[in-house]
Order: sequence, then structure tokens, then C-alpha cells
Amino acid sequence: MNINDIVGLLEENANDIKQAMEYLRSGRDARAVASNNINEDICLVCIVVRGSNLMTGESTCSKLWVVNLAGIERLEKTGVLGERRLTESVNINRLLSNFENVIDALVNNRRPLYRDSNLMHVLQNALEGKSKTLIFVHISLLEEYVIETLGTLGFTTRVEK
Repeated sequence: MNINDIVGLLEENANDIKQAMEYLRSGRDARAVASNNINEDICLVCIVVRGSNLMTGESTCSKLWVVNLAGIERLEKTGVLGERRLTESVNINRLLSNFENVIDALVNNRRPLYRDSNLMHVLQNALEGKSKTLIFVHISLLEEYVIETLGTLGFTTRVEK
């Protein structure tokens, strides 16, 4: 699977920040995600920057992937109702597990199994080679989210290399 295999994916050219923000708003509005009490959405955005040197004719292309993987879905806290939302919560957990497996393999110089996740397969070029990966995590200071916070901190410890 590559990025062109993603159903409903649109590629838009933005010539300025205002136009780029319009495309982001349009994408947000077109998404179909069942929200729950823990997270409202999961988001995947790829920003492609193309440039060329007018003197030499040399061109470059860089991609910046912004992926919001939300958090581990503890079903008792999500408040999900219905089969579709339950399935989505399970899929979020599976996605996070696959992401951790890929990062763990890369950190420990093993061959990652991208086939376990379409998203990880799409992001393969962004995770290997000369690419740089930066992971931001959100933790809560609220006592009611201590299990989620400890899980997040454990994840960052496993992938910090």
C-alpha cells in the first residue's frame, strides 16, 4: 500500500498559508470519525514542500507527516456506544500497538513488519533511512488518567533510542 491507495485522499496545491489552512479545514470537516469521551479524532496530514534552485535547476522535495494517533482506548473510559464505535476503539488500540512494534524494531535494528498496519506501511519512508522522527506525547496530571499517563510514559521510554 502506498499513499495513493488511501481511499478519499486528496492532494491539493497551496501557494500560501491561508490556502493551506483552508485545505486543512476542508479535510477536517470531511472526516468521518466516531468521537468518544477520551479523544475526538485521529488525524493524518502530509505536507509536501517542493523547492528549486533557480540558479542550478536543482530541486528538492520534503515531506512532513503530522500524525495524531490519539491515545490508548480504555473502553471503560471512552463511553463508546454501538458496534461501530467499539470497533473503532479496538482499531485505535491495534494501530498504536503496530506503531510501537515498528518503532521498537527500528530502534533495535530489526526489520519492522509494516504489513501489520496500512498506516505504518504508508509511513514507511518517513520512518526509515535519512528521515527524522519526532514523537510528541500528551500526558495528564489528573489522577483519573494516571493509567493512561503511565502507559504513555512507558511507550516513550521504549522508543526513546
